[in-house]
Amino acid sequence: MAAGIANLLIQQGETFKRTIIVNDNQAIPQPINLTGYTARSSIRTTADASTVTVAFTCTFDPVRTTGKIYLSLTDTQTSALPTVGKTDYSKLTKYTWDMEIIDATLNVTRLLNGTITVSPEVTRI
Repeated sequence: MAAGIANLLIQQGETFKRTIIVNDNQAIPQPINLTGYTARSSIRTTADASTVTVAFTCTFDPVRTTGKIYLSLTDTQTSALPTVGKTDYSKLTKYTWDMEIIDATLNVTRLLNGTITVSPEVTRI
């Protein structure tokens, strides 16, 4: 199964939260039971960059049969994302990201990948 494409917008200084629902990709989608799975997701300047710019926190719905995974970054983490010019909205900074799940037998499946656009923060402490 090919990973889905999800291009995201992160606004510096905001708390970032998204819900991902993993389903079986059938005509009438049913959520996948994620019992025993872990998840990981990170942002890099480019796919082949050696350092992670920031890693998302990945948590699961307490009822694993809902297929829900929550991605989040704190306001401190989004504020720390480097941008081109702190107030130049015509020069939005682009990153790349993906998200993988790992089952109990350590099989890795990439669910999503895409670009992240970061909008610079003007109001800050």
